[in-house]
Amino acid sequence: MDIEIKEGFSNDATIVANDIFHTRAFYALHQNEKSLFFTFLSENKILGTIHLTEVERDIFQSPFRGTYSGFSFSEHCDYHEIDACITALIAHLKNTLVAKKIILKNAPFAHDIHRNTLIFNILLNNNFKISQQEVNHTLAIDEQSLLGKMKRNNKKRFNKCQRNGFLFQQVTSSEEQQKVYQIIVENRQSKGYAVSMTFEQLMAMKAVFPKEIYFFQTTFEEQIAASSVCIRLNHKVLYVFYWGDKPGFEEYSPVAFLADGIYKFAQHNGFTLLDAGTSSLNGILNQGVATFKEGLGFSSSLKLTYELLLK
Repeated sequence: MDIEIKEGFSNDATIVANDIFHTRAFYALHQNEKSLFFTFLSENKILGTIHLTEVERDIFQSPFRGTYSGFSFSEHCDYHEIDACITALIAHLKNTLVAKKIILKNAPFAHDIHRNTLIFNILLNNNFKISQQEVNHTLAIDEQSLLGKMKRNNKKRFNKCQRNGFLFQQVTSSEEQQKVYQIIVENRQSKGYAVSMTFEQLMAMKAVFPKEIYFFQTTFEEQIAASSVCIRLNHKVLYVFYWGDKPGFEEYSPVAFLADGIYKFAQHNGFTLLDAGTSSLNGILNQGVATFKEGLGFSSSLKLTYELLLK
């Protein structure tokens, strides 16, 4: 199969993007002077795209920022077309000598178990190695309530919040969104962690993707007890980018109530998967984080990073 590789943006509006992290807009938001964007074509049909950015001298990564990216293929691509695109990219990079290593942070398997399994197989057959593995937690969104999926302790926490008049809300004003963000900062600081994005960076991303970023809060007597920032990755997956409760509300554990509100929002808006992110760091499972998510009804799957030495 003959694959044509075009470097740079294509004017064709049908360019494929499996989700927000694969879009040209996301790439443009984080690109530097040594960023590359490739489009794969066969008989003038776009099969897929990938963007790569230099993170160290001659080492290119996808994505430069963001939780994952890697290859994005049309939903109609079969195994042989995907294999041909990946093989063509490797040959192109070797011939142009622009990189000595590429690193691909891929989506969790649970996002699309069939497609991610094919890519896993093809990458390893093309001499990629798994350089990092993380445990990610996701939850299927269906007609069942989240309360029906929670374990007993979280059901009790949810019911306690409900009895005491806790409220769930989506907030839309910049002032309210900054308050939501500040709760996340306080939560992370209380646990000795930093927040990965400043509020200004988050709002810059929201300016590019105004319909993809949501801010939620759970309140008690007009105080924010817990909050969350979520990202619409695509029409199927809602990603919990940040969530946490305000220090001092441990008695109620209001994240269970918050999670229920986010789940109902996802149901109402047609999502089929809720992604709560990784529960490990550098491959080491944080058992407390995993137990917390599983108590809410989430299940684990792998999220892999691949790398290939080119020279």
